[in-house]
Amino acid sequence: MKLALFQNMKFGGAMRASHEIAKGLAQRGHELHLFHYRFDENTRDLYGIPKESENPLDFSGIATIHELPDPRPYRHFSLPLLGWRFNKVRKTAQMLSDLKIFERYAEASARIIEAAGCDAVLLHLCCFTNAPLILKYLQTPSLWFCQEPTRNLFETANELMDLGIGYFDRIYRKRRRVAEISAAKAADAILCNSEFSREFIFRSYGIEAKVCRLGVDTEKFAPAENIPKKNQVICWGPLWRAKGLDFIIRSVAKIPETYRPKVFFPWSRGSSVYQAELESLGKELEVAIDFPKNLHDNDLLVLIQESKVCAYAPRMELLGLVALEAMSAGLPIIGIREGGVRETVLDGSIGFLCERDENEFANRLLFLLENDELREKMGQAAAVHIRKEWTWSQTVERIEKLITGIVQ
Repeated sequence: MKLALFQNMKFGGAMRASHEIAKGLAQRGHELHLFHYRFDENTRDLYGIPKESENPLDFSGIATIHELPDPRPYRHFSLPLLGWRFNKVRKTAQMLSDLKIFERYAEASARIIEAAGCDAVLLHLCCFTNAPLILKYLQTPSLWFCQEPTRNLFETANELMDLGIGYFDRIYRKRRRVAEISAAKAADAILCNSEFSREFIFRSYGIEAKVCRLGVDTEKFAPAENIPKKNQVICWGPLWRAKGLDFIIRSVAKIPETYRPKVFFPWSRGSSVYQAELESLGKELEVAIDFPKNLHDNDLLVLIQESKVCAYAPRMELLGLVALEAMSAGLPIIGIREGGVRETVLDGSIGFLCERDENEFANRLLFLLENDELREKMGQAAAVHIRKEWTWSQTVERIEKLITGIVQ
């Protein structure tokens, strides 16, 4: 088949998923055309797109690449002398206006995609509106891989927060929700990465999505060979509060000092303010922490293989690629019994799941740190489990069948 792919992101697990899916589809003989918005260097940015970021994943040998015009307006302005309150209102009003501009660009971009004459369009994340607004204007059969609805718009706690924010913020959040729901409903089918995310999508959009498990690069994330273990635990990914890294530090602090491991938080994106808070917390609780930044994949893998356990405590994570990668590398997981992690970690056989209780988490960590034989057995079982149930070839096969179904 001749397939169009759309994505509008520069980093993260969704980008890795998009690349692996595209690679798998190309290997199965499909002709791919990748469409993405151009990120002009001279465009002011309100949407957290760092201009210095370069896409480290190369699609050039997989698909024919097409650039769509940068939809971000050039006219953003700031009046710092009027204070942060005024500029917050100004920014929200600007984003309200931008929604209309994104709609116009989405309609024009859909026409460009249609002109390629593809059999179907597979869409991923749009970093401006999450659900690609292009969906509303496509005539070609479309399949959207929704990693998750925009959490700060659709989670109940955030919806209740609408009552306590400014007028323009409430209007913007309402219009963003309407835009996201209408785009989602325009898709011929929606994919998601876990049963937990399927339920979240139904609560948010009122749409039944189809679960399509993601995979792991099992060649890259392979068990260690002749690398001695150190008394350390690890959790990598962005430094965001929702990742629960402060919980991990407080849990580790409850382990007796004699056995207390060093904690590694490798990261490339996130908040330097949060990092400073974590460093301060570690000093206060006498937990040794290291924050290696922008590690090469090979260096990250060595750090993973030197560690004894992956400590994983995000808040309501929809799936958790970090847990899958850790298990693929032969590392048992201590995780929180919530969200999609309940679907990836088999409690008691390849790791342990706990309540969000620091004492329980610490006890499970200490139990694995002290029991080398059990820890090694769990790590081996985890690596086998990933290679049986969580491969990219299975993901691509599922997507190929779904695309065939909507085309026929």
